[in-house]
Amino acid sequence: LIFGVIFIADAYSRCNIFLFFISFIIVQANISLIVNLTLFLSSRFRDFTQIINTIVQVLFFCTPVLWKIDSLKSDLFIITFNPMYHWIEILRQPLMSGDLNYFSFVFSVLSLFILFLLNCFIIGRYSKKIPFWV
Repeated sequence: LIFGVIFIADAYSRCNIFLFFISFIIVQANISLIVNLTLFLSSRFRDFTQIINTIVQVLFFCTPVLWKIDSLKSDLFIITFNPMYHWIEILRQPLMSGDLNYFSFVFSVLSLFILFLLNCFIIGRYSKKIPFWV
């Protein structure tokens, strides 16, 4: 659907498909690692799914999808530490202008690295206890 709109709107001269695919892989890896952590925590703590629903909703409302970044005057920390903003930004920028927001890209890769280490720690430490949690 995205590529159909790009070619119909004659925007393919501005977009960078290669950067979009790299960004898409990074975002998908981040999301899959978060899902893996959520599965482990949800199997241990039954109420964790309601907590995740609330966190995702708050992060979505703090992401400038429904409002513009210009409306923030001095509260840029809401955007700076919101990973969903950076994931949307590295997917949006290559399609809109062909450029890449390097801070968002580094933040996304850094979050991927941290999530990978956290997953390795949790899987290594607690994988044998999962049958007792379920």
